Amino acid sequence: MGAQLVRVCLSAVVGSYMALPVVPLSAA
Repeated sequence: MGAQLVRVCLSAVVGSYMALPVVPLSAA
């Protein structure tokens, strides 16, 4: 259960980092 929580948190962090460069590009 703890490992699943860590995996979800990691995927959320990675997803936010991957979306960061996309936001200014789409806005520009």
